[in-house]
Amino acid sequence: MAKDTPKLTHQQLVDAVCRKHSRDVAVTECKDGPSQMRGGHNRLDVWAMPRSWSKPSVSGYECKATRRDFGADGKWTNYLPMCNLFYFACPWGLIGVEETPDPAGLVWVSKNAARCVVKKKAGFRDVEIPERVWRYILMARAKITAPTWIEGDVLVDRSSYWRRWLREEASHKELGHAVARAVGERQTLLATENHRLKRSVERAEDVRRFLRTEFGAEYGEYIPETFTLRRLIAERSDAVPRMVEIGVERVEQAMGDLRRAVDKVREEADGME
Repeated sequence: MAKDTPKLTHQQLVDAVCRKHSRDVAVTECKDGPSQMRGGHNRLDVWAMPRSWSKPSVSGYECKATRRDFGADGKWTNYLPMCNLFYFACPWGLIGVEETPDPAGLVWVSKNAARCVVKKKAGFRDVEIPERVWRYILMARAKITAPTWIEGDVLVDRSSYWRRWLREEASHKELGHAVARAVGERQTLLATENHRLKRSVERAEDVRRFLRTEFGAEYGEYIPETFTLRRLIAERSDAVPRMVEIGVERVEQAMGDLRRAVDKVREEADGME
C-alpha cells in the first residue's frame, strides 16, 4: 500500500476525471441544491452523464488526494442519490480495492494524470436523480446563449448588448470630438471678433481725442453721430474765411484812422506858417 504522501493534487485528480468524460456532460462541484438550502447541501467533485438515451446513467466521483482524506470521509453515502454509479478517484495505488466500500467503485489516476483506470467497478443503482440536481445544473452550469438581460420590456443577449454599447460609445466619442472642434472654432471666431472690437474702441478713443483737441468738445464715453461731426467740421470750415474777413476789415479801419490822423497833423502844420 502506498504511503500517505500526495502524488497528485486534488485539482489534478478532478481534471483527470473530467478528461475521462470529455465527450460526456461533466460538471465539477455539482450540488444538489442552493448554497443557502436549509440543512445544507451535498457537493460531488465530479458529476458526469453520457449523452446516451439507450444507456442513461450518471457517475459521481469523490477525489481523494491523501489517505487521511479518504479515511475521514464519512458522508460519501450522501452522494449516492445524486448518481447511478459512485466512484472514489485517487492517485495510483493510494487506495486499495479491498478498502473501497460497496457499492462504491475505485478509479486510479496515473502519476502524470494522463489516464484513469477503473480498478473496481461501481455497483449500478437504479435511482431517480433528484430534481434539485437537474435544476442546479441547468441554472448554475448551463451556458445560456438566449437573451438574458432585460432593458425595459425587451430581452437582449449579452453580446448584442455589448456590441450596441461599443457602437454607442464610439458614437459618443465622435460626438465629443465634433463638439470639441466646434467649440475650438467658436473660440477662434470670438477671439478674432474681440480683437476687432478692441481696434474699434482704440479708433473711437482717437476720435474723442481729436474732437477735444480740435473743437474743444468733451463727449466722455459718448461718440457723436456722423451728422454732428459733419456739422462741426462745416462750422470750422466756415469760421476760417469769416475770421480772415474780420481781420481785414479791422486792418482797413486802422489804416483809415491813420490816414485821417496824418491829414489832421498836416493841416495844423500849414496853419502855423
